[in-house]
Amino acid sequence: MRFPLALPAGSLFLQGAISADGSRLVYSVLQPGMTTKLQLQLRSFDQFDASPIVGSDFARHPVFSPDGQWLLFTDGGTRLKKLPVTGGKAELSAETKSTGFSWAFDDTILYADKTSSGIARVPAAGGTPQTLTTPDKQKGEVSHLYPELLPGGKALLLTVF
Repeated sequence: MRFPLALPAGSLFLQGAISADGSRLVYSVLQPGMTTKLQLQLRSFDQFDASPIVGSDFARHPVFSPDGQWLLFTDGGTRLKKLPVTGGKAELSAETKSTGFSWAFDDTILYADKTSSGIARVPAAGGTPQTLTTPDKQKGEVSHLYPELLPGGKALLLTVF
């Protein structure tokens, strides 16, 4: 599929994600003239225009929930937040300095936790994180980053630095 993506004049496209059913695209846009003003835009592939998502200010690295009804993003600081695709008030899922994350079908979030340098899991509703991986320092590993749950939910792709 090929389609144009019209951004407001002077805006920059930063990161995006496609819903699991392939019907929508969400992406971060840096607003013109502002160095820190980010907002998520949602575009259905059967529409020509995108709409801003209320409550998504400062959002980076958006990810759809498996059912496509929620968005997960980092607020640019140390928090992972979730927000309905219809907009509203963002809810805290985890306090972290994350570098990449993935929303699993069991309604947990997998993320690269800079505190432990490994991959952790936390319920999407929030809660206590559980460490899944830790770097093997004897093999020269420094960190595990950018977890991506593969189709079927039984394997995880990640970057070892």
